[in-house]
Amino acid sequence: MKENQTQNVIGLTPVEDLNVKELMERVSRQDSPILSLIIPMEKKGAMTRKNPIRFKNAVKEARGKLKQQKLEESVLAKQLDEMLLTADDESAPLWQNQDHGLAAYFFSFREPLLISLPFTPSQRTLLGNSADVSPLVHFLERDSFYVLYLDLGGTKLFRSNGFATQEIPLGEIPATLDAAMLYDDPEKQLQFRTTKAPSAAGVGAVSYHGHGATGEEERNRKIQRFFEILSSDLPALMKEESKGVLLAGLPETCGRFSAMSSFSDRIVEHIDANLSASSEGEFIAICEQAIRDQQESETVAEFREASGKVGTPLVETRLDDMLNAAREGRVQQLFLLEGGKVFDTSDTEPMDIRLARNVVENGGEVSFVQAQKVDALPEVNESGAVAVLRYAA
Repeated sequence: MKENQTQNVIGLTPVEDLNVKELMERVSRQDSPILSLIIPMEKKGAMTRKNPIRFKNAVKEARGKLKQQKLEESVLAKQLDEMLLTADDESAPLWQNQDHGLAAYFFSFREPLLISLPFTPSQRTLLGNSADVSPLVHFLERDSFYVLYLDLGGTKLFRSNGFATQEIPLGEIPATLDAAMLYDDPEKQLQFRTTKAPSAAGVGAVSYHGHGATGEEERNRKIQRFFEILSSDLPALMKEESKGVLLAGLPETCGRFSAMSSFSDRIVEHIDANLSASSEGEFIAICEQAIRDQQESETVAEFREASGKVGTPLVETRLDDMLNAAREGRVQQLFLLEGGKVFDTSDTEPMDIRLARNVVENGGEVSFVQAQKVDALPEVNESGAVAVLRYAA
């Protein structure tokens, strides 16, 4: 559904195409070293020339780590050298078709794995017996939203988790105003009838009559009927669990539909986006960013709530105690404050990876929080992590 050219680049796999949990299990706690390069990338335009340069810089750091562990002649070093050859050509497809980030994993027991990331990660280089899976955690069981694009000339319905978006066919539900007018029995369209918009807030009964109305009144009648059909029939297509519905389209159109919709309680935001004035890829990018912003706001609110309970039996911030709780399956939700001490890469398996891996393996949830978005307590800032426990020790 998404415009993603990385699928056509040999060896580069969009993270949306992977079973992330299965991958995390495969690349954790191996007997041989794994080299992880997490690099921010430029997606398009002249800035893409920076991509091979950033990769070369990451390789330089990686070689230093290989030298420290006396692995200069290892399979990992040879794989790095082979890939480095492509960095001499900034016009190569690998560098011209990146997304916003790259996770490159090098193994002694298999071919390198290159994963494109649809967000900008912090640059990290890690050499250890586990891969740096922190970028992958973003894609574990993300909350989905429905996106309803309202347009009298072509309404569409999507389901998205902020990184991957799929269009849901409307089937027999009319997608246009003209199609909606054919939805009713043509004979009944000339009969006087009165209906009330379902669960309308402050909207009274609407009288329909096939003759005698002005052009503007007739158009409003048709729009009202179109929205009633959508309001009545769309919930059958939105049965899967979601965090809500985002309306996209012109503000006036979205506001009018929201006021009379039968599922107005599920509408969480209006997005001012016009699909007819942009490509579908650009439209989806706008919607996905809105969803990620919504998810981030919810995560920050949850983090604030957990931070306010630091010191109670079910909220932990001490790293060793959090790790023990994660191993025992007692962590329900782990918040990692980006930039905290747990992101130190001097260890062969940084604490954030160790914590996240154990939490995920035991059915918990991991959420990343940007430090600039919250006013955390001092003890939270020091560790960079907060764990909400299922039960106390």
